[in-house]
Amino acid sequence: MSSTRLVHGGLTAYPHKPWGHFTHSPGPPPTTWLSKSSLSRPRYMGYAFFINGKIWVVGGCNIYPDGNFALSDVAWDIELYDPTQDKWTPQPSPFSKNAVLPMFGSIGSKIYAFGGEDPSTFAYGSPASADYAVQEYDTVTKQLRVIKAPIKYWTRSYDAAVATANNRIYVFGGYNGSADTSHPNAGFFDTIQEFDGSRWNVKKSRLARLRFDAAAATTKTSDGNDVVVIMGGFTRNGCFDADTTVEIYDPKTDTIKTGKDMPNWVDSPTAVTTSDGTVYVLGGHCCGPQPYVQAYAGDSWTACTPFPVPRFWHMSAVAVTESQGERIFIIGGCSGPNQVFASVEAGSV
Repeated sequence: MSSTRLVHGGLTAYPHKPWGHFTHSPGPPPTTWLSKSSLSRPRYMGYAFFINGKIWVVGGCNIYPDGNFALSDVAWDIELYDPTQDKWTPQPSPFSKNAVLPMFGSIGSKIYAFGGEDPSTFAYGSPASADYAVQEYDTVTKQLRVIKAPIKYWTRSYDAAVATANNRIYVFGGYNGSADTSHPNAGFFDTIQEFDGSRWNVKKSRLARLRFDAAAATTKTSDGNDVVVIMGGFTRNGCFDADTTVEIYDPKTDTIKTGKDMPNWVDSPTAVTTSDGTVYVLGGHCCGPQPYVQAYAGDSWTACTPFPVPRFWHMSAVAVTESQGERIFIIGGCSGPNQVFASVEAGSV
């Protein structure tokens, strides 16, 4: 099967039924979560992609220190999962170590790393060199290509919401840790940035507020148009405030509107889209790690069966195989400092 999904924000190149302008009802939610084979070692703040029948886990960290991050905490390998065999295989990462904790997205069978920090100033220092601005890895040919097209408003893994729509990668909001008061919004963003495979563009539309640690996922309208749903996270109004607002971005018209607020606010969740177009917001943090599974469709929310291990900063993917059907996978994550998971749970839909 040649389908591809991006999760930790969105999906790409997998056909699903239209939303009907946000009027359809959610599909059957997961009612049972099963433990699957664990990652070879704990990981959080990474990204997961379902490409050509396998789940690719890239980026993030293996250690959550009770203090400042160090380069030794960063995950430099990738893990490949075969859902038909329930088996993980660690592999060396093709991506350069000259960009630390970049964001990731995908277009087709290619995975892109972008943003991130210069290792000499890690953590929360300077953006990675333009020589490593965008790294494109072709999962079929196993070739890596560097595109010298730096993102304008740089950030690092998980601080911005990422989704793929219409074969383009979109980055929503974010935070880059700038303490420079002369910096616009002191490092917090309300921007929408688009990557078309060769360069970045800052869109005219803006999010309703400065936003970071949110999640995004892509679904379709009844006319087959991709739209991105942005949910959860924080806004900055003089302090860190919970943001329950749902925003729906139309890349075709570069317009944005609001949807119905989330019933249970979380920061640092993941979001996936199943084949019927339902968006699921998974886990996150709200006064501690949460096991929430919240389904959004028809501009309404449905609470689903929680997964067993509360977590945030995890990875999620939807995998589809002929033998096992469609399943949501929740991978790794953490519950706080020194509490990073390698465990994996799956629920059928």
